[in-house]
Amino acid sequence: MSKPMKKGTRVFLIILVVIVLLGTCFTCVSIYAKKELEKPKFTVPEIEPDPLETEVPEDAAQAVDCIMRLYSEAVSADDCVGNRHTEVSFDGEKTLPFGKADNDIAELILNRSREGIGNLYPRQDDIIMAEAVDMPEFSFDPAAVTDFAGSQGRQNDDGSIRDAGFYFIDLTLDPGVIDAPDPGNSEIFKGAEEILAPLAQVVDAELIPTGYKVTAKIDRTIDKLISLDVTRSFTLNASLKMSDSLAALQADDLKVTIPYSATEKINFKPYGAHFPDRYMVVNPGDMKALPADVRVASEATKEDYELTFTPSDPDAVRIDEDGVMTVNKVKDEAITIDMVFKYDGHTYTDSLIVYITELEVDKNE
Repeated sequence: MSKPMKKGTRVFLIILVVIVLLGTCFTCVSIYAKKELEKPKFTVPEIEPDPLETEVPEDAAQAVDCIMRLYSEAVSADDCVGNRHTEVSFDGEKTLPFGKADNDIAELILNRSREGIGNLYPRQDDIIMAEAVDMPEFSFDPAAVTDFAGSQGRQNDDGSIRDAGFYFIDLTLDPGVIDAPDPGNSEIFKGAEEILAPLAQVVDAELIPTGYKVTAKIDRTIDKLISLDVTRSFTLNASLKMSDSLAALQADDLKVTIPYSATEKINFKPYGAHFPDRYMVVNPGDMKALPADVRVASEATKEDYELTFTPSDPDAVRIDEDGVMTVNKVKDEAITIDMVFKYDGHTYTDSLIVYITELEVDKNE
């Protein structure tokens, strides 16, 4: 009759079995990973890049020329919808009278201004640019540019890049070139006075330009301007005479120094269709939607436009009316898919290169 196994021996054997099992699993995973890493992957042949008229500018003169050219094209286009408005900001260091009551009154006046002055500037929404009226004319003198930056995409705090499909151009100009309006003759200032009338009357005012910045966002795949922000900053030195409703709280004039900025924002939405990427890689049996970027008016439906895709080899791929591609077989040579988009009297065309392979496709492709 065999002796019962001691408790310590049982624990040791259990631990040994667990170690052996873990070792076996680790070995199997390592072998599988090695095979996956060694598995041949498809490599995209080097493609000659499309020549682009717009690229990241190298100096201020190029930056100004680029912005002016694209802006002129955008505001005259009959296949582009635009929006225009102005944001007014009083954020910044304000020099206000001492004393809590004075500051409360001054803040009340500022809040009333903040709510209403932005609406005094021209505003246009969803209008065909060729039909827009009174669009601003910009003229940026390269000699007045004190700093500029051009980049593809924007860098995040962690160093990664966002919006890589766009070029960004930032200009800083000498504020001395701003033609600062005389507050007494400015329609905006007169409108602001009406807004403030229940609270105070502007007795004396001086407007000093302090900053001038321009930011352009360009869709690099279609070489079109997407947005233009023009920010002019000022310091307003003014004397305010209180209205009857506030005279009991503040009989004397308030002398204030208020920095503020007015940012004119113009956004463009061009119509059309294009492939944001030059190529795609697929396997036989794949069903994938073609990566077409189609832009029409927000109220447009499929009945308002015609979109067709024509593959160079219909036997290799089939494309349905919704732009979904079914891959039928391997093709030694790349095929081309031609896109034709007809909308609102315009025709837009673009092409996509498609590689069909049985090899594994790198997820980065």
